[in-house]
Amino acid sequence: MSTGRIIVVGGGIAGVSAAMAARDEYPDAGITLFAREPYPFYNKIALCAFITGKKRQDHLYFHGADGLHDYGIDARWGEDVESIDPGKNSVISKDGRQWGYDRLILATGAVPTIPVIDGIDNKGVFTLWSLADAIGVREALAGAGTVAIIGGGVLGVETAVELANAGKKVIIFEAGDSVLPLHLDRTSSGMFGEFLREKGIDTRLSTPAERLETRTAGLRVIHGGGGLDADMVLLMAGASADTRLARSAGIECGDGIIVDSHMNTGVAGISACGNCAQFDGEHNFLWNPARAQGEIAGANAFENRREATSTPLVIHLKMPEMPLFVCGRSISSERGDMVIDDRSGRAYRALRFDDRYRLKSAIFLFETDGFHEIEKIIRRALPVPGDLVDAGDIDGIVKTHSLPPGDDDYRSSGWVCRMCGYSHEGDYPPEICPVCSVGKDQFLAA
Repeated sequence: MSTGRIIVVGGGIAGVSAAMAARDEYPDAGITLFAREPYPFYNKIALCAFITGKKRQDHLYFHGADGLHDYGIDARWGEDVESIDPGKNSVISKDGRQWGYDRLILATGAVPTIPVIDGIDNKGVFTLWSLADAIGVREALAGAGTVAIIGGGVLGVETAVELANAGKKVIIFEAGDSVLPLHLDRTSSGMFGEFLREKGIDTRLSTPAERLETRTAGLRVIHGGGGLDADMVLLMAGASADTRLARSAGIECGDGIIVDSHMNTGVAGISACGNCAQFDGEHNFLWNPARAQGEIAGANAFENRREATSTPLVIHLKMPEMPLFVCGRSISSERGDMVIDDRSGRAYRALRFDDRYRLKSAIFLFETDGFHEIEKIIRRALPVPGDLVDAGDIDGIVKTHSLPPGDDDYRSSGWVCRMCGYSHEGDYPPEICPVCSVGKDQFLAA
């Protein structure tokens, strides 16, 4: 079967990738994409650059309003799906219309975590997860001198640095005792916290916000030790998979919609991908894995043509002042794990191995040279000489799988930006991604 009706629910990177992959694999299929947001497919990675005025709104769009239509996809921006009837192979859109499908792909994404804090609905309190959020934040930011951020994770610290660079006074409230608590070890987190303080960012660790009070001008964030005034508050306390539509249809969910290696759910004819999906017991909210899962779900719409494999979590923070590379879930450890690290000035590197000298995770802070080789070792489960591990020789470990310039790992006919999925043709990657502005080190051989 290759001429049936495919419905994709979700207009983010996973949904758009699924729709486009389905079109490539099944040129005669009818494909309809429903998207809750009224804006055509845009670059969520660049929202921070948008709120600070570094990018215009039209810079965010990948294909323009008619881009997917030109690709033969009926993209319905601003039209949400309210419910699924698996027994009738149909969905009900927000306007009450029923739409039949032969294959349904759920790419409903994630929703921001809203802390349980009194005053959370006060004027001047924002999330920064969607373009609609960003438009509101940008307008409020024009008249704000001080911004409070609740949450010291990846999005919180990236936004804090962008705002500080834009001349704003920034206060971070983090309930835990470290910044980036899910990704860094104690040493690197302390170093990163020091970097934030050098940027003039007031970082309050072990300081959960207890309530938000409205003042004549702005807000006051009340915490255990008192209170601090701010003109606006950004909620960046994490996110969770949006499983509401799937759960209401009786589809099995854990932290996300549970899928197999083909992105199929437990309900015939329905698959899921991206931020809403849980594969191999895990899920994450990163752009590139969502894109890859979307492509697999789309290609497998009518037959299992591609299979997903577990990949390590990879984080590259987009700040040139303090480069950070994390590969693998670096804070988790098991009995018998070995950690080797070195520190030189502001640079810190740490590698974690299991008891069989298999590299499980890595942290490179400030100096990220060699990340390509380290990621390759983790991703491909390549061997590492035990004597180098015992000697703590990180440079030696990098060299075991380094290749000279011109090798296939460094020269390719095509490149893909790991951050936004932009494709580039040529022997070498561009110096700067024209879409999301990361450097050439963020390009992988296609």
